Amino acid sequence: MKKILFVIFFSIMLSNLSFSKTLDVGTHKLEVPNKFYLINWSSSSMNGQINICTEEFDNCFGLVDKKLKEVIDRLENGESYENIKILKPLISLLNKQDSNCEELDNGMCKSTVQRFWSKLKSTLKKNNSGTIFNYMEANDIDTYLETLNLEITIDELREMQSTELIDLTEKVRDQFTFGNKNYWAISDDLGIKVKNFKISKNSNGSIYSILQGDLSYILMGLQFDAKISFYASEFNEKLFTLDGICLVNCSKFYNTFNQIVNNSFKNKTKTTTSTTTTSTSSTENDFIEQLKQLNDLYKSGVITKEEFEKAKKKILN
Repeated sequence: MKKILFVIFFSIMLSNLSFSKTLDVGTHKLEVPNKFYLINWSSSSMNGQINICTEEFDNCFGLVDKKLKEVIDRLENGESYENIKILKPLISLLNKQDSNCEELDNGMCKSTVQRFWSKLKSTLKKNNSGTIFNYMEANDIDTYLETLNLEITIDELREMQSTELIDLTEKVRDQFTFGNKNYWAISDDLGIKVKNFKISKNSNGSIYSILQGDLSYILMGLQFDAKISFYASEFNEKLFTLDGICLVNCSKFYNTFNQIVNNSFKNKTKTTTSTTTTSTSSTENDFIEQLKQLNDLYKSGVITKEEFEKAKKKILN
């Protein structure tokens, strides 16, 4: 149960939307809100418990806030869950069983799990938290595509024109949603209400895909909801992904995720044997791409009209 507690608790943190911090993850420098700190999951002993960095990835990093980083550091140093103040109320709830217990598959009381979930969300709200992001890299792009059951290679994707990518987006969406374009049933217990899905090319010609939506997960007979975002692209023939999940305080979640993507990846040009430069036309194309993506988010309902106008004004300025 501690493992479950750990996994859920670490799906957190978001508040300060000032993009004034740069975190170096090697291939990229991530421009993120000021509150986030870097965790190297690849070398963390915690990864063995929560399994964020799976075998297909070479490098994995987490973007967490200060409070969460403090908890991770203390656990890394060998402290027990019971000795960490912010975790004590949650563990106490898990250890408390009701006399009239409706037992779940894992042997716990349903009411206990309900109280735990409620306490977790209130703890996150109290600490102005709720979001975690993860950045990962893999050298073998085609192997990764195979794990997604996509019968296509990265070379074939690179050769596709914009109209072909639009058709591919619809084909993949139909494949994952079984014709229901707005819902992806990953399993009997896990599904995503899709708000935004796209396969395209950015201004430097690199293939990318983005998925955003509302996630529903049935755990121990109870439903848990969250917002998720996922972005995948390539740089110098290496796959990289950015994902995020938000449990509470999620009104700015999609906007924050998109800003990290735009600020960290969209203007980066591929390295060559000569000096790397960014042309004026590339900058203009990126400018247009940002406006198109912003409009897509507004039309799909991911952001409000007020958020759309503010973001558009920022881009135009």
